[in-house]
Amino acid sequence: RGDIIAGAPRFDGANGARLNSGAVVVLFNSELQNPFIGFGIDTNDLMGSSISVGDVTGDSLADVIVGAPGAFS
Repeated sequence: RGDIIAGAPRFDGANGARLNSGAVVVLFNSELQNPFIGFGIDTNDLMGSSISVGDVTGDSLADVIVGAPGAFS
């Protein structure tokens, strides 16, 4: 079974504290137990709007790139 990656760009953070901060959830081996969850930092980050998987570093392992178009660098 494979891993599943899902974006939730309009997730509002814990208790709705950060509107549209977004989140990304990774389910390893398609299991619901012990998922990895990454959260957007600020309001309107929209983390998880886009997700791409590929070997970016050339090490033959899959890398994950997550878009957050509302985030400021």
